[in-house]
Amino acid sequence: MAANIPTWTVQPPKGMLKGDYYRIEERFPPYYPGVEGQFPADPGHLGIIEVIKNGDHLDFIELNEITAPSYYCHLYSGISKRRSSYSFWQYTKPRMQVAGVTLTMGMEYVEKQMLERQSLVGDFDMLASASGSCKKLVKIAAKLQEQLDKPSKQRIYSYSEDYGYGLTGWLKVVVEDGKIVSCRFDEIFADEPEQIVHPELKRFYRQSKYDCPNYEDPFPPMFDRHAFLVGFRTQMDNLNAKVCATQDLLDLTGLPHSTGRDLGPLWDNPCTEKVELDMKERPLYPTWSNYLRMAKVVLAEMQKDGVLNK
Repeated sequence: MAANIPTWTVQPPKGMLKGDYYRIEERFPPYYPGVEGQFPADPGHLGIIEVIKNGDHLDFIELNEITAPSYYCHLYSGISKRRSSYSFWQYTKPRMQVAGVTLTMGMEYVEKQMLERQSLVGDFDMLASASGSCKKLVKIAAKLQEQLDKPSKQRIYSYSEDYGYGLTGWLKVVVEDGKIVSCRFDEIFADEPEQIVHPELKRFYRQSKYDCPNYEDPFPPMFDRHAFLVGFRTQMDNLNAKVCATQDLLDLTGLPHSTGRDLGPLWDNPCTEKVELDMKERPLYPTWSNYLRMAKVVLAEMQKDGVLNK
């Protein structure tokens, strides 16, 4: 990573945030056309705009971009730029160092203006060298603005919890017509490495477990190999699919590593007793304990609001 890296934040909104949910996705222009019967066209990067609105007030706006699968750096193909290591890698480029910015900083700069103006439409100031993607995202956002005058069919419950050791959980549940249509959980590292307790996790600062392309869990204390053989991203994709299918936020039955001995947070407040590795029954994945604790909070709020079908 380049030296003298500027500052940006990847932290989610604090605590409980709920309201009407608006989202739009649209592809950027592709880099090259395909040839029918020979090879497909480049799909282009994917721009994403998310908005949470309460009454007439826009409470939350986030711009994001997913790189096309054809991206020239294989590590970052099909990867979210927002909470991955993309901005660190981008800052190794001389032109970005001269400008002193990253794309994430550029997106945050535009979001701040949108919230101040309470509008997704306008002549927004752009940070030099971070404006290319932002200009495209602003055009996509203008299309979403047209929907903000109408009540959304979807409602979101966004809840975050700072665990206290350099990691924050973020659960986002979207409901439509009384049904859960999305359940997304992520764990996000602190903005600065000194805020992260475990030495092996410090390098993931300003990233999330889901979006970081090279994230892997450390070996648990006293283990000589990985205790969990399914990656975090796959775990959370499976969780989303299961919750949407069962409409039950608290049932983890059948999900990988959702049973077994609970050894606590493992990497941040580790079990100090001797642990024998049981290849037949690996320990409980610590993220599941964090998720269930937070899911109970979100479920109670949703039940209070009566947004779920009986």
